Order: sequence, then C-alpha cells, then structure tokens
Amino acid sequence: MKNNFESQFNQKKQTTENILNEWDKKILLEGCKNVVTKILSEFNGKLPDAIVYPDTSARPLYYLLDPIFSEIAKNKKINKPKIFFLKVHGPDRNTSVYESTEERELGKEEAEVFLLKELARNRSLYSHSNLFAEGEYDEYEKNQKDDFNRTFEKRHTEKERAIEIDNYNQKISENDTKANIAVIDEYSSNGHTSKEINYAFGYEVPYFSIFGSKEDNYVPGENIGKVVDIYEDDRNPANEKMKLSYSMGESKKAIGVEKDSNINSRYSEINKNQTKDDKEKIAKLRQEMKELGMQISQNFK
Repeated sequence: MKNNFESQFNQKKQTTENILNEWDKKILLEGCKNVVTKILSEFNGKLPDAIVYPDTSARPLYYLLDPIFSEIAKNKKINKPKIFFLKVHGPDRNTSVYESTEERELGKEEAEVFLLKELARNRSLYSHSNLFAEGEYDEYEKNQKDDFNRTFEKRHTEKERAIEIDNYNQKISENDTKANIAVIDEYSSNGHTSKEINYAFGYEVPYFSIFGSKEDNYVPGENIGKVVDIYEDDRNPANEKMKLSYSMGESKKAIGVEKDSNINSRYSEINKNQTKDDKEKIAKLRQEMKELGMQISQNFK
C-alpha cells in the first residue's frame, strides 16, 4: 500500500500543468522522426560522434533524442553521440546583411568598412529629413557601433567553445581523427544560428532543426524535420511566433538554464533563482520530452 506521502506526490504529479501543448507534440513527433532519419542518411546509417545543441532553447531536445539514440545505438551496436551545448548569440543586423551578400564570414576590419559607409550614408539622408531630432542620430549611430562590436566579441567566445568541443572530440575519436559533429536545433527561422555555428567551428557543420519556417531561411528544407509556413494554418495556436511552448514566456524557466548577456562566458548559467514551481516545470518538461522520445524510438528498432 502506498503511504500518504506517495499518494500526495502522485496526485500532485498528475495535476501539474503540461508544458507541451498538442501542437508541440505533433510537431516534435513528426519533425524529430524525420530529423533522425535525415541524420542517419547523412552519416551513412550511423550516428555522428557528437551532437551539439544550441543553448538555450534546444537544450530540452537532449531528453527527447536520448531514448532514440539509445535505441539506435543498441540495435546497431555502436556508441551514442557525445553531447555538447553551445551558447550562440545572434549577430547584429548590419553584419548579418553584409555577410549574406558576401556569403562568407567577414573579418571585423572588413565588416567595419561596410558599417561606417552605411552609417555615413544614413546620416546624410537623415540630415535632410525629420526622422531624427537634433542629436538623436548620434545615439542611433552609437548603438549600431555597440551592436557591431558585440557581434565580434561574442564570436570570439563562441570560437573558443567550438575549439574546446573539437579538441575534446579529437581526443576520444578513433585514430585521433576529427570527430563527426551534427547540430540539432528545435527551430530555424532565418538560418542565423546555423551560420554563427559554422563561423565558430571554422567549417560547415551539418545542421538540422526539428521544424522551421520556409520563408527567408538559409537552412535548406531537406535539413528541417517539419517545414511550416507562418502564413498558413500550421502555426502554433498558442502563440503567433510559432515557437514551442518551452521557449516562450514563463515556460522558458522549464529549460533550467539561462543564456545571460555575458558574451565573455562560454557557458549558459543555471538559473540561480529557481522557485519550487520552476523546478517542477523543469522535471515536467524533461519527462514529457522523454516520453515522446520513447514513442519515436519505436520507429528505429
């Protein structure tokens, strides 16, 4: 017979509000199955040596994919991938535009030439309009330069973390060769995360996302598990931005870590202000992800 504590615990566990809604589950089930199939195809029927999850929103995918990788590894008698988390910040607006045009990573000095030309052109235009009051453009220009400098400072930190991952993988890989790495993200909207990761590693890393928009996305559709159209009816009814529940609003706390603004830190930080409710959400999300992963794993027996 269960004691009173166990009964109360199980009752509370059953009444805890779900983190994932039905749309999330549907997308995860379809998108994750497709992504794993694509990864197996990319790596000739095997798993990569390492998986990188972009912090922080992709972190819960570990609990979704671990049961699947375990099942595949058992059946194929191979090792599961090593797991790494990489804190990635998006670039400033200007640099991302220059690099999209050039289709390559620009050095800071080269990119700065484009930035200064653009700012000078804008200053000339705005001086003949009423868009900015006197002195306002100076503040705007300062913010643009600050954002630009931040892009290259955070890239330096991301490169350090990528080198750390590469060095670790090389030590444990067979014959001291470079390990095969794949990135798995939960959502791709424009491909900036994929590009930033490639810049960090210095080579193109196979990048997959569970789902993603087909509009203005640099990530090819064949690397997306479930392609959605933000202008059609396949958006998440819970929020118009289409993100999965755990990456939006209060549910962000269910991830358990936070990507603070410290661009000199290579790692995300554990949320030190976790409440009892936050901890319950973290456990709930992980359990929901694991259950979905176990369900998907049946497709890879």
